[in-house]
This record gives sequence, structure tokens and C-alpha cells, in this order.
Amino acid sequence: APARTRAFWASHAAPPAPVDTHAAALLQAFIETVKPLPAAADLAWAATRALEQMDRPLVVALLGEFNAGKSTLVNRLVGASLAPVGVKPTTATLNTFRHGLGGAHVIYRGATGRKTRNLTTSQVQPYLSTISDEDAANIDVVEIFLPEPHLQHFEWVDTPGLNAALTAHERLTKRFMGSADLVIWVLSAQQAG
Repeated sequence: APARTRAFWASHAAPPAPVDTHAAALLQAFIETVKPLPAAADLAWAATRALEQMDRPLVVALLGEFNAGKSTLVNRLVGASLAPVGVKPTTATLNTFRHGLGGAHVIYRGATGRKTRNLTTSQVQPYLSTISDEDAANIDVVEIFLPEPHLQHFEWVDTPGLNAALTAHERLTKRFMGSADLVIWVLSAQQAG
């Protein structure tokens, strides 16, 4: 478009400049500007997705070899001993600790879709301690809810260990790694680097 047309559109058709200059407000102003333009549909979609992601907790995955202390660390971070710990590999599922009133959802995947099993907070640790590898293979994630205020900003994900005898554990962890916003690699202090 000629410069005169662009200047007119910019001064008359654009929404007012945002008062708030935080990233979320600027993204919202950008979305409002490009939403009416069919040629900018992809930009509006990408900006909307970015804005939605800004309003969710940061997903932090704890990774490392089996028995490096990932479950012990997550128990300390969330203030509850819900993740089982032991001498042999104990974490067989992705266990996500989120803010909530308490309890857990075990989300199964299957040929007929996803199914959910609800657990109370007191059932979480015994369930995770006794889950078989066969059952774990059919679970997408165990969502554990605790009323800890910091879980409104961070979701902690306890992952199965790498280099364990069961390659299914390693595959599950590797498949999830790209979904985390941040990864903390946990090393055993008893093993040399």
C-alpha cells in the first residue's frame, strides 16, 4: 500500500497503544491489531498461543540416571513424601506435581481413549510404590495435586531414571524431555562425574 494509506491505517485503524508495557499486555495489543487481518491469521494464532503459555506454571523436569535422587529431591521441593524412593529404580511413570486441593489423577492411555483413576493423597505413595511395569506402560502421567503455593508457579515432574535395566523407562523420559520448560539434571553425590 502507498505510504499515505499505511499512515492512515496506522493512525485510524490500529488500537490505542497499551498503557501496560509488560510482555503479556504487548502481546494482547498485537493480537488485537492483527486479528482482523486475514493475511495475519498465523501471526495472531502464534501470539495467542504465546500469551496462553505465559499464564501457566513453568514445567520443570527432574532428570538423571536411576537412583540419582530425583524422587528424594522432588519430595523436598513439594514438602511431602509422595514419590517413592528406594535402592532399586522406583519411578516407573511421569509424576507431575501440580497445585490443587490434594489427591491425584492417574491418566491411562488405551485404544478406546484416555481413562482416569482418582486417588486420595494418602493413596498416592502406596500406589506409586506398588505399580507394576506392565501397568506403568499404559499410563500417560500421574498428576499429583498439593495445596503448596509455589506449585502455582512451578510444576515439578519426577521422571523415570535413565540407564536403568528397563528401556521403557528411558524411552518414556526421553519422549517427555522436549515438553519441559526447564530440565534439572540430578547427579548422585556418591558417584564421580
